[in-house]
Amino acid sequence: KELFIGGDIRDFLPQDSKAQFEICFSKALNGETHIIEVERNINNQSVWFEVTYLPVFDDENIQIGVSINHKNINDKKQAELRVKEQKLMLKAIYNSTTEAVIFINTDFIIRFFNQSAKYLIKLLLNKEIQIGDNSLDYALPEYRTTYKNACAKVLLGETIITEQAGYNSWWRLAMYPVQDESQNIIGIAHNVQNITAQKEKEFKIIKQNEALKAISWQQSHELRKPVANILGLCDLLQNYSDGSEELKIQYIE
Repeated sequence: KELFIGGDIRDFLPQDSKAQFEICFSKALNGETHIIEVERNINNQSVWFEVTYLPVFDDENIQIGVSINHKNINDKKQAELRVKEQKLMLKAIYNSTTEAVIFINTDFIIRFFNQSAKYLIKLLLNKEIQIGDNSLDYALPEYRTTYKNACAKVLLGETIITEQAGYNSWWRLAMYPVQDESQNIIGIAHNVQNITAQKEKEFKIIKQNEALKAISWQQSHELRKPVANILGLCDLLQNYSDGSEELKIQYIE
């Protein structure tokens, strides 16, 4: 259709947008500014527009109509969709790992956690972790000061990795600074991994090494001592000919 002065705007609207138009137009007639986003199929391609309904006033501040402005925001929406896809992909990756991951901001507020972290918190503390909780609430009272000091170091750019025993298991606790595109630190990533099986292997290797050292000491001391005595007696028999026959017989015995 050709748009013309004096026509009814509703005659130029797609059928599926008329109900939404009535709502937005009514709000604008009541002095409100209203902004919506509309997706349209143009030449078999999806195109996004931002539609702004603005009340229009005359010089005496009397409303005389409504201005409807359309803006192509397809690039913006495509970028938002890519970011959303990346977030979903990142979330899927985090949820596929057995390592518990929690992200907190600079105020210690939890902004993200994966399924492993949710399961671990429930298992160890019998709590349901929630976005918006203060991470200090998940630290035992006796470790709270240590935890806050560690967070302060990480927020200055330091990475902290420790191994601790607790709850009948061994854990690797890692805290990494998280930076934005401008290299500003915006929070801390907590990674917690159960390393009990790995530590048990390490302890087994340590015990094996201790056993090898004991065998080596035994061979170098207890077994070598009588051999050294025999070598010394042989030296006396071979190199000291002025000894009596009785003394040599004693050496031989």
